[in-house]
Amino acid sequence: MKAKTTLLLIIAMFISMHSFAQETYSKVFYHQTDGIQVTALSQSADSNYVMVGFETGSNWEYVTGLIVKFDKQGNFIWSKMVENTSYQQFTDILPTADSGSIVCGSDDGMLILLKIDKNGVVEWARNTVWDANLTMKSICPLNGGGFAIAGYSNSISEPDNKVFVASIDEEGNQVWANYYHSDISNDKAGALVQLPDHTLLVSGSAGTDSFFLLNLLTDGSVNWTKELASTYTEAYDLILKDEGIYAAFAYEYGMGIAKMNFAGNLQWLKKLNLGHSDMYIDLNPQIISAIDGGIVLIDSEFGSGAMLKIEENGSLSWASNLFLDAADIEQVGSNGYLAVGNGPLIGVKKEYIDWPQIGLIRTDLLGNGGECQYQMEVMNLFISLDFTEGNFTAETAGNVSNYVPEIVDLPLLQQEGCVAMIGAINENENPLPLKLLPNPANESFKIEIEKQNLNDFIQLEIRDISGRLVYQSNDQICLSVGINTSQLHPGIYQVILMTKQTRLSGRLAIAR
Repeated sequence: MKAKTTLLLIIAMFISMHSFAQETYSKVFYHQTDGIQVTALSQSADSNYVMVGFETGSNWEYVTGLIVKFDKQGNFIWSKMVENTSYQQFTDILPTADSGSIVCGSDDGMLILLKIDKNGVVEWARNTVWDANLTMKSICPLNGGGFAIAGYSNSISEPDNKVFVASIDEEGNQVWANYYHSDISNDKAGALVQLPDHTLLVSGSAGTDSFFLLNLLTDGSVNWTKELASTYTEAYDLILKDEGIYAAFAYEYGMGIAKMNFAGNLQWLKKLNLGHSDMYIDLNPQIISAIDGGIVLIDSEFGSGAMLKIEENGSLSWASNLFLDAADIEQVGSNGYLAVGNGPLIGVKKEYIDWPQIGLIRTDLLGNGGECQYQMEVMNLFISLDFTEGNFTAETAGNVSNYVPEIVDLPLLQQEGCVAMIGAINENENPLPLKLLPNPANESFKIEIEKQNLNDFIQLEIRDISGRLVYQSNDQICLSVGINTSQLHPGIYQVILMTKQTRLSGRLAIAR
């Protein structure tokens, strides 16, 4: 009897382990010669998943929109790319009831909207003819049909950014579109949702030190505005749940998570000791409704991903580190989550991967996901603070017009495992460390170095995550006046100083 009981326990353990192995997985999508990156993920009505981002040529001669569909086991179904563009990037996606999707993004300063069916066939497409350089950030469904979009503009004639919000019907026709600007100026939208009273709530940042909530009536007019002061802030994401609104934003050089009622009144505010930096592209932390109550947050944090469960009362339940540059997350049925992100990650050079790739990590309810995930600790505390009244002015924007994109198939490969890790130095190299100040940097940085190491200066170079040279100088004066980084995207870079005597190297984070 005892032996039989032991055998049954062993069988039960084996079944449990086998079930966990089936439920969790880590996979990588990649192209044989070109780079692919993901920015957003959605679950389609046919129980599959669709993600969007961009594809780049082997010599970075173009960047163009990318759409990829796969099933809940992570098996590739199809992928599409847009031809004949110079710089196009899809930034968000909204599933539709017919198993299709609304895809939105930016194309050389224009907004682009595509309605595709479940096979990736375009049913209609629109772009804007607004007089501005537009960055698309978010899309949300509207009660009764249609959707709203939000982002920001940086017009050539007006250097300060303005928020834009537009209402679009199910056929892609514009209902209304407005710009919004605050008294602070330099305004950027991060996300938007529709509230139970059918008004829109937009989160954003005014300048660099004010997080705002902008409430709009159904015709686009301003209803109310609230602001929250911070040393540095940037709006990330918003979600709506039965118990209220959750917002994620940069707060005091960390992460802020706020819970509010539907009138925008703060119920609690929590600061997390999480940074945010994406390596290739502009990725915002995302929040979704947790399967067992509360929310799940995903964040790209200086070369890897963080995934956290926060309860309805603001307490931190668990936290996981993900081996990818995290982009977005969705629920998988009632027993787990699917995180997507980008690679390769920065590190020592092992097997060189020429071009960026996309990683998938399927976890269980507690964020456990096998070889590409491990537990982490995140410091967190409640903050006592409240919103103040803000002020925004609205003005009419332009219209949308018909657009005929050239969509073609893009064959992708896939494999089991984690995204690659690369770096600009080999494992067996041990260069002297290079001290960079400040680090993370914003617009510029300087190198702190002993005078003896300046002898026989050869050159200074900066390489991005893929090892691509993005800056080079043979003039020693760059060491004394500092290096301007305003043209570099946020992310992780390697700075290499070469002299006839030695080679020094350091990693630089650029965060804005």
